[in-house]
Amino acid sequence: MDITFTGACTLTTEGVSFQAIVDGKSVPCHVSMQVLQDIDPTNRFSTPRAQFQNNRARIEAAADRKIRAGQLVNGSVYVGTADLLST
Repeated sequence: MDITFTGACTLTTEGVSFQAIVDGKSVPCHVSMQVLQDIDPTNRFSTPRAQFQNNRARIEAAADRKIRAGQLVNGSVYVGTADLLST
């Protein structure tokens, strides 16, 4: 399975959306505001985009694991706090 992340991210009302390309097909990925605050509590007052950028490697690694495990919901990946504990 070939997984790459495009690097683009979009701020939404719920958090940050980003995109993976899996074997040539787009897979939307999402991380909520709450997860962004949980992952980096010392910077919880930073902007969501800054929190995402500062923790991008951990978030993308968690999304990668979920994709490989087939843990998609309606074709999308939702990264939760528990998904980041093992990174």
